[in-house]
Amino acid sequence: MSDSIHTPHKHEHDHDHDHGPKKLTPVHDHGRGGSCCSGTPAPALVQLSEAPTAGSRLSTFRIEAMDCPTEQTLIQNKLGKLAGVQQLEFNLINRILGVTHVLPTTAPIIDAIKSLGMQADPIEEGTPAAEPPAKKRWWPLALSGIGALGAEVLHFTNAAPTWVIAIVALVSILSGGLTTYK
Repeated sequence: MSDSIHTPHKHEHDHDHDHGPKKLTPVHDHGRGGSCCSGTPAPALVQLSEAPTAGSRLSTFRIEAMDCPTEQTLIQNKLGKLAGVQQLEFNLINRILGVTHVLPTTAPIIDAIKSLGMQADPIEEGTPAAEPPAKKRWWPLALSGIGALGAEVLHFTNAAPTWVIAIVALVSILSGGLTTYK
């Protein structure tokens, strides 16, 4: 066994460098807030023109597919090229987009978002937020899991005829896995 670990090494270099843990820092700057390398969130308000002009209006949309900065960037790039759009306000948590514009209708905005594969539902002032989806019941899934486990145990232990095992497996599929089975 060698004791080379304890022997001083014999090569020339400066020993003033730090062997401690290194702090990682971004090596590049994107020139805007909210970069992929920073801890600051992306801006929620995007100004596309100098300032909203007189006669501009705010239209609000619910976009269920908009939940991360990637979708925000897609929408920003698409609507930023649309004449008449002055400002975008993103609320990714609630999936709401506010658009300040001077367009006669919201149809061009809705069509632009639709071209991205997303659906923009206009929200009228004072309209309550969409109802959250109904909670799924947990007991069919539990019954399905118990049935599947029971069918496996019956099969491997030869504790029941094949037709009984098939019925237990079918009950398992019908109770919780029918939508997956389709």
